Amino acid sequence: MNISDKNITTLLESRNEQALKLLSEKYGGLCSSISYNVLGNRSDSEEVTNDTYMKVWNTIPPEKPRSLCAYVAKIVRNLSLDKLRYNNRSKRCGETDALLSELEECIPATDNTEKSAENNELKSVLNTFLA
Repeated sequence: MNISDKNITTLLESRNEQALKLLSEKYGGLCSSISYNVLGNRSDSEEVTNDTYMKVWNTIPPEKPRSLCAYVAKIVRNLSLDKLRYNNRSKRCGETDALLSELEECIPATDNTEKSAENNELKSVLNTFLA
């Protein structure tokens, strides 16, 4: 079945769920290819592809793209780049956690914060009394 972009867009505008099936059939390969080339991970690629369909569903209407192919490709590219940034940020944070755990061994712990708070309060009361 070869359905035109205009027909898919019309179905999306009328909120017909058949549009998502047709969108997947027509542009699923393109979406998977773009996202896999950016992410290099099949699982993340599938997630981004599904997120792309959801974003197209949520943005048409009000958007009325002249080229549905270009519109879908732009969305999948941007979502893939966002996912790549998220994955890289998670890796960096993981390394930071490892470094902080190494530093914990070097920094003396102040386990007794209650005792410290009581000492500060006692010091304040004594200073007020003596003043």
